[in-house]
Amino acid sequence: MNTFYRVLSFDGQTFTDDGNLVQSNLDLSLLPKNRAAAIPEPFTFAERHTSKGFKTKEDFTINLAKMLRTEIDSLVESGFELIQLLGPSIAYNNEVD
Repeated sequence: MNTFYRVLSFDGQTFTDDGNLVQSNLDLSLLPKNRAAAIPEPFTFAERHTSKGFKTKEDFTINLAKMLRTEIDSLVESGFELIQLLGPSIAYNNEVD
């Protein structure tokens, strides 16, 4: 499942599914025992979102970070040994020296 370049849109002020978003799209029985996941960090998603339910990009990012934390905890509980946060959006950030 490629989530890196999808445009996100959420209708509400908060979003959570109790940490089942990733797992609901995977058949864990087909994965090797040493499981790893690479997930874009919240800023990458925030750069692409189209949600109107958040006043600022920062509000969206904070809510998304909380949701990602729940997802990561759920993956670890399911046997994932490595969770890597990737930051492809940093390459497009004009504020970074």
